[in-house]
Amino acid sequence: MRTALRATALRATVVSAAALVGVTASATGASATTTGNATPARVVIAENCVVSQTVPSVFGGWKVTLTNSAHTGATAQLRDEKGRSVAKVDQYRTVDTSVGLKVTGVISSAPVFHQRSQGGDMPWTPTAFPKLPAACNVSGTLVGTTSLPGGLTQKTYKVAKHDYQARLFQGAYLVGHLRPAAGSYEDVRRVGNRYVTLDRMGYSLTWTGTTTTSATPGRYKLSNGTLIKLTRDNGLYGIRVTTPKGTWGPTTYYAKGKSLLVQEGNAMVVLNANGTLGAYVHGAARQTAPVRIGA
Repeated sequence: MRTALRATALRATVVSAAALVGVTASATGASATTTGNATPARVVIAENCVVSQTVPSVFGGWKVTLTNSAHTGATAQLRDEKGRSVAKVDQYRTVDTSVGLKVTGVISSAPVFHQRSQGGDMPWTPTAFPKLPAACNVSGTLVGTTSLPGGLTQKTYKVAKHDYQARLFQGAYLVGHLRPAAGSYEDVRRVGNRYVTLDRMGYSLTWTGTTTTSATPGRYKLSNGTLIKLTRDNGLYGIRVTTPKGTWGPTTYYAKGKSLLVQEGNAMVVLNANGTLGAYVHGAARQTAPVRIGA
């Protein structure tokens, strides 16, 4: 795997998406010289590597929510008639015999949920989890395994030229999936206070940095002077970033269910779906969270 320094030098001004679909944009005539008063273009970066469906439970009136995630594997959540969570099986606990729940192939491309109402030799009733889009499944050739701080391990796969993906593990457990979209350049995943990026050339960058604790809309400032405008629209958080020349960029990027990354100059800004912000400034002695400076 190439070094983080090389990766940073090669990055362009781009925004990443989780998969090949789930990105929508609406142009409003904004240009590269858009000012803070003009209406910017709007781009939504949506999570596409998590799918769910609800199936009946063998316990009358209860339901089971099946969630298949490229980031954390398969999870089955048993809920009572009021929708309250009763039990769960996932990669951390694959079998719960007390309520007759089991999941097999938990981090495979075809996990299966099993349930039964009694123990002993009563057979299990299988139900396939909903399938993820093809771009969210692991494929290609393993080209590198890297140990990262915080007990993380990154496994990187080459799918094709300019098409890489990676899985992040904490110990034996899957905690993230990275695959830049065809129309973008890189993807980002936050695990605890560590950020990991992967670009379409297979280069990776990781850093430990603080994240803002609130999601208050307004203007924020990075350590290199770059300004960020955090907004909220129809329940989604979005960011607009100033260029190295100090003018506002032409686009507001919105995060729907996943973190997104925008780079301007030597700064990278991460917007998490909950509205919190992280950042990486190349050459900075210490990586710090953006600081709110006003409305």
